[in-house]
Amino acid sequence: MGFFPAMALGWNAYREEFLENVEQLTNLKLRASYGSVGNEAIQPYGSIASADQWDYYSTGKLSGYTPDAVLSNPRLRWETSTTLNLAVDFGFFNNRLSGTVEWYKTNTKDLLVDRTISSVTGYSTIKDNIGEIQNKGIEIQLEGQVIQTRDFNLQLGMTFSRNRNKIPKLFGDLDGDGVEDDYPLNNWFIGQPISVYKKYETAGIWQESEVDDIPDSAQPNAKPGDIKIIDHNGDGKLDDDDKILVSKFPKWNGSFNISATYKNVDFSMDIYTVQGITRYNPFLSEYEYGGNMRAAFNGVKVDYWTPENPTGNFPRPTTNGALEMGHIAYEDASYIRLQNLTIGYSFPSAWVSKARLSNLRLYFTGQNLLTFTDFQSYSPELAADQYPEARTITFGLQIGF
Repeated sequence: MGFFPAMALGWNAYREEFLENVEQLTNLKLRASYGSVGNEAIQPYGSIASADQWDYYSTGKLSGYTPDAVLSNPRLRWETSTTLNLAVDFGFFNNRLSGTVEWYKTNTKDLLVDRTISSVTGYSTIKDNIGEIQNKGIEIQLEGQVIQTRDFNLQLGMTFSRNRNKIPKLFGDLDGDGVEDDYPLNNWFIGQPISVYKKYETAGIWQESEVDDIPDSAQPNAKPGDIKIIDHNGDGKLDDDDKILVSKFPKWNGSFNISATYKNVDFSMDIYTVQGITRYNPFLSEYEYGGNMRAAFNGVKVDYWTPENPTGNFPRPTTNGALEMGHIAYEDASYIRLQNLTIGYSFPSAWVSKARLSNLRLYFTGQNLLTFTDFQSYSPELAADQYPEARTITFGLQIGF
């Protein structure tokens, strides 16, 4: 059982007397809401112990039962998200320019997750309520009727969204040092996003001019042309203390749309972008994904480092490929995509009426036409072993009777 109260308030400020003389203002509404929602997030009876049926055959079919692979937890509670939302809706010039600016902060506690536990218990995971996640961000939406004449109309629109995610709490102070403890087993770290990469940071390629510095570095066996890894704490060795955390979430995303009509021609276009996101690219380092960019001889031709090409950003090619290639397989997966494009022509009503039709329109529509990205894979959004998004082109004729 759970209790999830909520409330919301709104104020149409543009109707107040002190704004009645502002002729350009046609809408100004302030909104605020605060409340909680619950999420059970597990299958029915998921909190109690269960058994899995296993069938085998001897003289006939026989069935046996084994404990479920996930350790039961009868003390599970509802996952609860509490959100504060502040927003302003506005409109100017008879709403030819309108939009919304919204700020939110959501704290989710008692998260229902499959937590990794020591296998000495006979189980590897348990469903548990742990910690707290905070999401805080801003969303902006703008719409503008830029031109409005008898023959020509032009509308523009844009959206912008930015979210920051972090973990304020996990299990509390387990070791008594007065500080919230991380949970490295799941890559959960206090004050960091819930999904992060933990990786070494690189600083380019070892050069021949640095050969005297290599023996005293954290990579004493490196050679010119190998990837240079940063020893952050300066202790002369590479371990977990030298790794950095990189968020898997984008810094922001947004869209831009345009729609226009000129006499009988109509046009619309949607552009979508995701910026500031890092993704691991297995095509750069793993054999099962081709691995042809591992800096191996007879592989894909890329900008390898060689003594004659010291500015190359890929390590020197070898017979087995660069062992450190995985450290630079994290790429900027930001992209800009032409998501939709439509061009149409509506035949003049005088022609259409003669054919006893109400309308006749010829159109072209394209989806996922172009994607601009530096991410070296089939798609900056999908896993390397998934088919990329299909590009769709449609020609059509709309007939109305």
